[in-house]
Amino acid sequence: MIQADATQEYTMPIINSKIKPFNATAYHNGEFVPVSDQTLKGKWSVIVFYPADFTFVCPTELGDLAERYAEFKNRGVEIYSVSTDTHFTHKAWHDTSDTIGKIAYPMIGDPTLTISRNFDVLIEEEGMALRGTFIINPEGEIKLCEIHDNGIGRDAGELLRKVQAAQYIAAHPGEVCPAKWAPEAQTLKPSLELNQLKSYLEMVSRPIEIIASVDDSEKSRELLALLDDISSLSERIDVSVRRDDDQRKPSFSIGEPGKPSGIRFAGIPLGHEFTSLVLALLQTGGHPLKLDDALIQQIRELDGDYQFDTYFSLSCQNCPEVVQALNLMALINPRIRHVAIDGALFQDEVDARQIMAVPTTFLNGELFGQGRSGVKDILAKLDTHAGARAAQALQDKPVFDILIVGGGPAGAAAAIYAARKGIATGVVAERFGGQVLDTLSIENFVSVQETEGPKFAAALEQHVTCYDVDIMDAQRADALIPGPIQQVRLASGAVLKAKTVVLATGARWREINVPGEREYRNRGVAYCPHCDGPLFKGKRVAGGGNSGVEAAIDLAGIVSHVTLLEYGAQLRADAILQRKLHSLPNVTVITQAQTTKIAGNGSKVDALAYKDLRTGESRRIELAGVFVQIGLVPNTEWLKGVVELSAHGEIIVDAKGATSVAGVFAAGDVTTVPFKQIVISVGEGAKASLGAFDYLIRHADPVAAEPQPASEPQAA
Repeated sequence: MIQADATQEYTMPIINSKIKPFNATAYHNGEFVPVSDQTLKGKWSVIVFYPADFTFVCPTELGDLAERYAEFKNRGVEIYSVSTDTHFTHKAWHDTSDTIGKIAYPMIGDPTLTISRNFDVLIEEEGMALRGTFIINPEGEIKLCEIHDNGIGRDAGELLRKVQAAQYIAAHPGEVCPAKWAPEAQTLKPSLELNQLKSYLEMVSRPIEIIASVDDSEKSRELLALLDDISSLSERIDVSVRRDDDQRKPSFSIGEPGKPSGIRFAGIPLGHEFTSLVLALLQTGGHPLKLDDALIQQIRELDGDYQFDTYFSLSCQNCPEVVQALNLMALINPRIRHVAIDGALFQDEVDARQIMAVPTTFLNGELFGQGRSGVKDILAKLDTHAGARAAQALQDKPVFDILIVGGGPAGAAAAIYAARKGIATGVVAERFGGQVLDTLSIENFVSVQETEGPKFAAALEQHVTCYDVDIMDAQRADALIPGPIQQVRLASGAVLKAKTVVLATGARWREINVPGEREYRNRGVAYCPHCDGPLFKGKRVAGGGNSGVEAAIDLAGIVSHVTLLEYGAQLRADAILQRKLHSLPNVTVITQAQTTKIAGNGSKVDALAYKDLRTGESRRIELAGVFVQIGLVPNTEWLKGVVELSAHGEIIVDAKGATSVAGVFAAGDVTTVPFKQIVISVGEGAKASLGAFDYLIRHADPVAAEPQPASEPQAA
């Protein structure tokens, strides 16, 4: 047995550091082949160091790896074994040992000791390596480092599990794989540390009863562990368990002791839904509801019994708004009940109800809505008179000095800069946050190292509400009527008036406009891989477009196979993304492919047809989902013939954000300003707002200039 000298100092390689350069020769499939640090780039790799050829423990380890080599290859992983023997010695051992003869991975010789020193596994006195194991990502970064005493052998199955975990978290930033994690098991997203959660639960002022419905499944055990952690943080929270009821399992209700509960989660609400869980606990426990009194009263006055079922995925950033809105309504009105269901966990229901996108909500068994929606949106559908009342209230508003149409980053910045000037400012938008709400991760906004789209949007709204700004959300602009007083007509029929207008309506997902796309939207055709990807778990999907590479990488960790279709002759994504893409074993890239049709069986997608631009032949791919990622289109249809637009439908603006219509300005992704980035939109929004203010102070007040009705003569 070879032992390391206890006096020799070893410095473990730094996790996430790049591997050091090396050049060597390996014995592989009967040949001597060159291997270097560059050979490892572009794919996942495992390097296994062992002491020497023709020893005792080493054959058991290397043979174990040989037996499971195909499983590693199926994950896009190459294995390299390394010892300080020469590649000639490796060949001799391979030729004379039945166990080693089964090895099909490269066996690297390191007689110069360079590689062993680089990875700091060398026993200098012996000239041999310790049992070191390293997992290296396609960028050449060390993601796992383990060094064993040479008397301790390693297990290939456990190594494969760790490789799968490393690949998963690389494809799902922000998630972590807990102890004993295996593919398809629940991951964690540490939104809040337990001590942070404890501080939140200290705000609970009245008892909460959680009733868990479970069986003997692993998911039920995971749920019980989560609920035990939560109950341990507050003496006001009590958990009871039922195994013989007819509820979905695992699931749990949250309510006051002795009272019927209107809130239930089916599944384990981690990921993006952990915030929904925390809010449900706080609000049930007496924390004040952050909702206008008028809306609370409107919810209380709803007549009828409402059973809502909302299907979500843990990676969907649009789902929490719907879940939280319906939970809130269930707290206010006891005739409203809501179950939030993890679609990935209850796949049979998803298939039976033919759900192909999340969030999807059913009311009393019938489809109620799909996509992001808040309390106001839901109330507008339930309360048939709400729209007319809201339209009249908007119609009665006085003339704004500046009215911003759109609530994304550009609109928010415009509102803040206008309000700081002390002028009457209004914002009208379909949803505050705009396209940012559909963005999973933001890592390039100056001063914010990393955040998520919904969090960024919430911060924007919070900042705007610090000022005297009239926010009118859940309203869609329908027409702009220029004049001395600008008028914006809304879809509800209401007309808002303003002295100046800033158009910041942003952009939306671009469609490919082929037969079947609209017919099967939300029934297999999707535009958000982060939201809808989990619904296609274990199925084959296809996607295409400039953003398709990132989407394919994201989906590859969920579905059985991804086909990426690219119209051009080559991919245009960053080289680092392309390397990661090509390292994935379940991704096929087809270039020079023009999608011609999305086919289905009448209820959901089952195939995609495309034209091979090289040969002109038509081809067909059998699949379950199509993700469209071909960029954005500006929301300017309602402005055609009113303001000057570019050939791409963008609003043409000058250096101050002014449009072709006097008193009307524009900012953000809806304009001709290049580089559609959040940070640019914010700057453009501020500039357009300042441009509008400059216009106001240089032009006569149109309201003051309007003729006033003659006053009645006064009696003597």
